[in-house]
Amino acid sequence: MIITIKRFIADIKKYWEYINFASRAELKSEVAGSYLGWVWWILDPLFFMIVYTFVVRFVFNSGGEDFPIFVFIGLTAWNFLNNTVLNSVQIIHSFRSIISKVYLPKFVLILIRLNKNLIKMGISFLLVFILMGFFNITFSWKLIYLLPLMIVHVIVTFAISIFVAHVGVFISDSVNVVTVALRFLFYISGVLFSIADRIPQPWSKILLLLDPIAFMIQAYRDVIYYHKLFDLNYFVYWLVIGLFLCIVFLRMMYKYENTYVKVVQNG
Repeated sequence: MIITIKRFIADIKKYWEYINFASRAELKSEVAGSYLGWVWWILDPLFFMIVYTFVVRFVFNSGGEDFPIFVFIGLTAWNFLNNTVLNSVQIIHSFRSIISKVYLPKFVLILIRLNKNLIKMGISFLLVFILMGFFNITFSWKLIYLLPLMIVHVIVTFAISIFVAHVGVFISDSVNVVTVALRFLFYISGVLFSIADRIPQPWSKILLLLDPIAFMIQAYRDVIYYHKLFDLNYFVYWLVIGLFLCIVFLRMMYKYENTYVKVVQNG
């Protein structure tokens, strides 16, 4: 375990500049191929917010005046995990031309996409703050808790992404399974509703212990929307779980690195 951590830290130091460069390059390639460019990073979550708000408020007659902010916070947290995990399933196959020629720690490929999606999440949160001003929602000093929360969010997402990347090397159809699983998580994780209000105990507690994004969404809303500190017990719980899984899955990825190259070359 200690060896894995030391190797990971050494690789991060060595490849950090490459990770940032590759992330920026992917962002530039996205906007280069679009007429509206980076504006789509804002419009995409906004359109989804409008659609979901319409469905919940006018079709199901639920949600209040500030519901668009409530939904947008949930979508912002969800999109980061969803996009990063989906991007990671076939990530090693996608970079086969690179890893077949030069050595590159395979988790670096995941961090490139994670870093790109983290930038997009930051832009979405800036948009949340702008919308809060539009809806006359006050700001609180508790926004400082966003930083530790985002760190845990990144750690857990990274751990899950490593696992699906490993599976994706050997099972090509795994992307379909992951897509269905994420779609199921979307509807139970509180993106469109409040877990505390809609799911009774002890089921809500069980959900928060089993579903990390459910806790993340609730915690982001606690800090931004409700102006209160998130539940520290769940925070520490997911921090520990996330770090543990990162170490376990990183060790697994290091172990199978050469096998990955052989599989993608033959595939």
